[in-house]
Amino acid sequence: MAKCNSVFLLGSLCSDVDFRILPKSGVSYAKYQLAINRDKGKGTDYPWVCSFGKQAESDAVHLRKSSQCLVRGRIQTREFKQPLHCPNCQHEWEKESVATEVVADNVEYLNNCYFPEQEEKEVN
Repeated sequence: MAKCNSVFLLGSLCSDVDFRILPKSGVSYAKYQLAINRDKGKGTDYPWVCSFGKQAESDAVHLRKSSQCLVRGRIQTREFKQPLHCPNCQHEWEKESVATEVVADNVEYLNNCYFPEQEEKEVN
């Protein structure tokens, strides 16, 4: 059986992009959530998408809440420890958690996206 981990998602952003520079590596990182309608109006899914490097920088510039985009990427599952604390006794502990997200390799910006270069042309 061939190995294939590839997805295409067409959806609209639920909120603005969370853009950061990762402290240990200095790599650009962007994270956002898409609203994707299911076939025949049978609900909506809300997967998280993350991108790195130049793609993350481009996503942070062009995408805003309600921007529509087409994402080509791969599914990634990662484990992490989530810090928790009790508001009453202030006891702290870590909970093992799992996140499944799409790592974007390429993003096409469609409707309601921001293009600063077009704005500059309109001003001149």
